[in-house]
Amino acid sequence: MRKQKQCTINNMPELIIIGGGVSGLSAGIYAQKSGIQSIILEQHTIAGGQCTGWDRQGYHIDNCIHWLTGTNSNKELHKIWQTVGALSNDTKLVHTNEFLRIDGETGEQYSFYNDLQKTKQEMLAIAPQDKEAINRFIDAIDRYQDVEVPTIPFEQQNIFHTLHYLKKMKRVAKVHKIYSKIDIAQLKNEFTNDLIKTGLDIYMPQHYYAEALYYMLATYVSKNGAIPAGGSLKMAQRMQQTYEALGGIVKTKSQVKEIIIDKIPSRFLKLKTNKYKATAVKLKNGEIINAKYIIASCDPSVTLNKLLKNKFTPSFFTVRYNNKIKYPIFSNFVAYYGVDKQLNLPDMIGFHTTKNPFTVCNKQHTAILMKHYAYEKKFAPQGKMVIQVLLHQYEDDFNFWQKLREQSSQQNNLYKEEKLRVANEIAIRLENHIPQLKGHLTCIETLTPYSFHRFTGAYKGSYMSFIRTPHTKNIKYDGRIKKLKNIYITGQWLQLPGGLPNAVVTGKFSVQRLCKDFNIKFQH
Repeated sequence: MRKQKQCTINNMPELIIIGGGVSGLSAGIYAQKSGIQSIILEQHTIAGGQCTGWDRQGYHIDNCIHWLTGTNSNKELHKIWQTVGALSNDTKLVHTNEFLRIDGETGEQYSFYNDLQKTKQEMLAIAPQDKEAINRFIDAIDRYQDVEVPTIPFEQQNIFHTLHYLKKMKRVAKVHKIYSKIDIAQLKNEFTNDLIKTGLDIYMPQHYYAEALYYMLATYVSKNGAIPAGGSLKMAQRMQQTYEALGGIVKTKSQVKEIIIDKIPSRFLKLKTNKYKATAVKLKNGEIINAKYIIASCDPSVTLNKLLKNKFTPSFFTVRYNNKIKYPIFSNFVAYYGVDKQLNLPDMIGFHTTKNPFTVCNKQHTAILMKHYAYEKKFAPQGKMVIQVLLHQYEDDFNFWQKLREQSSQQNNLYKEEKLRVANEIAIRLENHIPQLKGHLTCIETLTPYSFHRFTGAYKGSYMSFIRTPHTKNIKYDGRIKKLKNIYITGQWLQLPGGLPNAVVTGKFSVQRLCKDFNIKFQH
């Protein structure tokens, strides 16, 4: 029998955290602050997970942050971002006055501004017949500014916490009853103007519940959704530095192959539900690392299917993985272009090309959402800029890209060729829509849903949690695994709609739950 390698780390950790994304770094920071010595095992060369960036042809690719919820210092989430080092008093925040401009194919346009009245005036100018619907729309955005991400585990909230959150929801209660029960496609039916309808569905999928759109726009209006200077990579690096300064260890290039599980002798059982416990993890290179506790912050599908061999999958995930209609997922095809000149553009521009559709994954596509990064001078050579284009993709699109990559070879790389074809189709339409770009675009990177899956294990390439539709309950999962005593799942999949805010708070929650279960004092 091959002799297994033993862990060579000094000061054996009490806690192993699998995955160094935002939730893993958050968990590590709160563990260290609570006196629990931890180690983060990250399969890649750097921590950050999908909150990352890299360089291509002299340009910087920012993979994650379009805006960060929690940048308003009056919001509770802001304190967590500060605690984990993502934000500090010295972190420069970029606030854009114009969030998204919607362009029509006949020259009409309007924008979503941080000034609600200005947005309202532009909408009324193009659609006076929709005055009542526009007034309701603007009023709802204003109300949703009061909504906050809970920063305490739901099962640990007392009556005072409940009253606090109910008070925050007071102004929203009336519209919540309406917009939590319809999706964006239904919301569009309140308007007659086609350009306004375009603006409602171009940023997120139509089957999202309408409340998500209101909350997103309210976050921007309340200045709770700014962009931290340096983008995704710099933010992840600040979190890692905070973790390491507290004594935590980040071990990169350390892919976990298996979580080693032992049966608990019956005489030691306190709860009949906890019959097993994790004792160690085994890395891909054969190394064994022992620990008292494990927090799995990698994608739950990886934890449950690969690391735990499908033996302990909670019903929370079984129901969602098996009901693809009720719990859909989405991702994007992403193309990045270097622009060899500087242009004065809104942060994002959305438009349709209905007269000139193109094919993506055997489906006709007309919607284009473009973002630029000109506010980050270090993201491009002097006098140049980076732009990004996003196309919505779903599970069947993931399957298309996965199959294409599996069929590819060095001699016939169908996957790469198709990515470049789509990128070229996008470039043609960008140049037609914004003539100043003509002859100045160079495609520098393309990503598919399968790219996100391959790099991070993301389920079906989704970088958010399951889509919250009007038909799904907002059930939250505490991350505990039935029959396992000392393993906690964490990350954005635990509560809808996912994303960075839920990643950072669930990282904190997992340590709070661990501390409660094992009588350890939790420290903020």
